[in-house]
Amino acid sequence: MIVLARLLLDVLFSSIWQGASIAIAVAVGLAVVGRRLNATTRYAVMAFALVALAVIPVVTTVPNVTTHIAQVSMRSASGTAGSGAYRDVWSAVRVLSTRRIDVALGDRAVIALIGTWMIGVLALALRMAIGSMQLARLLRRSKRLADRNGVRIFASPDVGVPLTIGFVRPSVIVPATLAAVAATQEFECAVLHEIAHVRRRDVWSNACGRALHALLFFNPAALLLLRAAALEREAACDDLAVAQSRDLDAYTRSLATLAVRAARANPPVGAFGVAGFGRSAVTRIERLADTRRNGATTLSRFTLGGFTLVLAFIALALQSFAPAVAFAPHPPIATTVVASAACSRPARIVRPVPPNFPDSAHGITHKLTTLVEVHLSSSGRVLGVTIFKSSGRADIDRAALVAARESTYAPGLLNCKPVAGTYRFIATFQPGP
Repeated sequence: MIVLARLLLDVLFSSIWQGASIAIAVAVGLAVVGRRLNATTRYAVMAFALVALAVIPVVTTVPNVTTHIAQVSMRSASGTAGSGAYRDVWSAVRVLSTRRIDVALGDRAVIALIGTWMIGVLALALRMAIGSMQLARLLRRSKRLADRNGVRIFASPDVGVPLTIGFVRPSVIVPATLAAVAATQEFECAVLHEIAHVRRRDVWSNACGRALHALLFFNPAALLLLRAAALEREAACDDLAVAQSRDLDAYTRSLATLAVRAARANPPVGAFGVAGFGRSAVTRIERLADTRRNGATTLSRFTLGGFTLVLAFIALALQSFAPAVAFAPHPPIATTVVASAACSRPARIVRPVPPNFPDSAHGITHKLTTLVEVHLSSSGRVLGVTIFKSSGRADIDRAALVAARESTYAPGLLNCKPVAGTYRFIATFQPGP
């Protein structure tokens, strides 16, 4: 369990600086193209960046999270320090070790950090659940006005701004004061904007964004991308509504009126499809007044493909060159206490189990080596085994894992006391005659 907790902490930490790299790349790219891109494409670019922010730290950190090799453990596992097999394996491990930066962190600190993260995730998930129940209760208490393009229109005195809710049966709820003058342009523009959210399926995308926010609530890059994406989502709906109403001036005036109304109202918690008229209305009005804006409502697949290639290049660069910062256990050997040096030693193997040669591997033409990291308790019990360096063959790796798990070990000593630690188990498969 502690091994998984450390791996999760490594991924969460990597998401901070890798997310910053992704956010900077997206910001620079969008600044270069400027407002030549329409809001629909800009929103899609930010959505792809958010997905990359969640995926790239996993695919770049998990394979690269490897621990530094204790040379004495390698000697014990290989048998002789001067053997050719030992030199080959040690050279390969040194290359891998340059990809990892170990930060010593005790088990209690790791558990405390992961526990704090889980509390934050659960708190935000609970907030989302409460918001969903509030919206369901709000919809039941609202008065149904009409249907528009398969979307139900409701009026409620409990809301100050229009909002869209519902995953399966989308509904639009408008303030009762706005519904009282349903024949006005203000009402029509508000309904067109909310129907645009339904057409774009923003209820689903916003729900995914809130889930991502719950998982990465500590990540500044994720929060900035989510806020920027929310603004672009509203701008994309503005373009759809203006294209439908064909009256830019009337829509802009209606948006300004709704902004004044929203300044005295708070949207319900979990109101999907609403970014808050009051906070973003000024930016949206300025954009609508810009005669050079791109008001197209179609997605530029060419631009989206280019940004996807940029994100793929960033992932490849991080995977190939960036070091993985790993929160490793404290070193089991105390180098500062000279008096106890004679009573300190790393974990060592007592009874090695030779790995079975898989039938499917008969006929190999070159030597295959698998390095297995064995996690030991202070009593020498095997807590878990993981592949440190793969041989490239799944069957060979499985045989090495079985042998490493079934071998017997003596725990490391620190100041004459057994301590938990790790051991490197080497399994070498030679080609047959």
